[in-house]
Amino acid sequence: LSRVHNWIQWKPSFYRYWVPENVALVFARGIETHLDASFIKGDWKVGLSGNYVYTVTTDESEEAHQLGISGKQLIYIPRHHGNLFLNAQWKTWNANYTLEVTGRRSTSYADVESFPLLPYALHHIALGKQIYKFHIELRCNNLLNTDYQNVIWRAMPGRSYEVMVNFKL
Repeated sequence: LSRVHNWIQWKPSFYRYWVPENVALVFARGIETHLDASFIKGDWKVGLSGNYVYTVTTDESEEAHQLGISGKQLIYIPRHHGNLFLNAQWKTWNANYTLEVTGRRSTSYADVESFPLLPYALHHIALGKQIYKFHIELRCNNLLNTDYQNVIWRAMPGRSYEVMVNFKL
């Protein structure tokens, strides 16, 4: 639980540029949980972990009471968010899978909202190989090419690929 005075929140304006707004009194509460499990058998190492966050963050200022928005979730803050991570390693090879789930987010305090940010799930996979002091990894982000937005009017990238090369001294 936390009560924050003078919380600065950036909001998109009517002209689609962002402006800071001082939220006089924010009351944030919720739960967060994390689970982790792993095992090793021979040359195999497998790990599974995940986290889940339930957050209620509201404006409890006098102005919010007067405007009738007291108790409504602040914009852009999802009530639900979670991640799942699966990692497998065999000798010098590794594979990773990540699932990221973000719940619905409001972009205004209106009762009938014009542009809510819909919930989405993103899947990412990676395959890597250790070669001497080099670790080479191929990654596919947003594997299912999910159409989503983190910010209103700003589309996020579809499926993308990365090649990473790390060198350890």
